[in-house]
Amino acid sequence: MSRMAAIPACTLGYQPGAVGTMNMTGGAINTFSASIIVGLNGTGTFNQFGGTVNNSSWLYVGAFGGGGSGTYNLTNGSLNDSWAYVGSASSTGTFNQSGGNHTLPTATWRLPLPAAIPARITSREGR
Repeated sequence: MSRMAAIPACTLGYQPGAVGTMNMTGGAINTFSASIIVGLNGTGTFNQFGGTVNNSSWLYVGAFGGGGSGTYNLTNGSLNDSWAYVGSASSTGTFNQSGGNHTLPTATWRLPLPAAIPARITSREGR
């Protein structure tokens, strides 16, 4: 994706067994009162190599409890979220940041409890 898109919602890996991948190289995505869901019941991967994502709602990465698996890879560009939730009781979520900028309001990362639930956030060289 390399243009501007205004979308009501974005879900990757919606159905059990489904695999969804988004490769963003430039442009912009703007959501309006909707969430970005990566790995709902299936497997979802969002690779952001550039561009800007302005998400006015939740970013769920493997965090909806449907048994899915989600991965968000931010290597360049900007990701602006209102809230980010990684992992849940029955799903696996991973957020990797090796570059670019991820902007969140204070204290809006949500990780599942207890710690035995699979969730991972890594950040190197990004902000």
